[in-house]
Amino acid sequence: MSEKSTELYNVIRHLRPAFKHISKFVEIRSEEIGLSVGTRAVLEQLAENGPKSVPDMARALMVERQYIQRCVNSLLADGLVGRTPNPTHKKSWLIDLKKEGHERFQRLKAREMTVLDTVSTSLSPSEIQSAIKVMAALSDDFYTLVRAETAKTQPKGDKHD
Repeated sequence: MSEKSTELYNVIRHLRPAFKHISKFVEIRSEEIGLSVGTRAVLEQLAENGPKSVPDMARALMVERQYIQRCVNSLLADGLVGRTPNPTHKKSWLIDLKKEGHERFQRLKAREMTVLDTVSTSLSPSEIQSAIKVMAALSDDFYTLVRAETAKTQPKGDKHD
């Protein structure tokens, strides 16, 4: 095992508990305003990227389409998002934020950013940029590996996405 592999393994060892604690924090803050982690992620996608289809959001978030569909259904029921016909695909609606969904997400994000202002004081801008680069590479590379492994074990003809 190379020194580089060992160091990357150590990054991943720190990432696991960090992910656990960050996820729990996001869950607590989201639930305080009536959202799940998944519905929060959908609202974020829509706030940052505009109207998107369920399959497009699933690809962007690297999760199964069915999970995003359940989140969208919940948001539709709560009146936080709406749907409009998709000009590029007749069977896949475009999902967009309604005013209340946009306002609720912005309130949540503002509260999260206040916390991050405090947390970020121990890190330099270049350290944060390096972390972004490493996390993006890990996410992309492991997503590709998982898809390849999943494809090996799936029966021919099954679609998983």
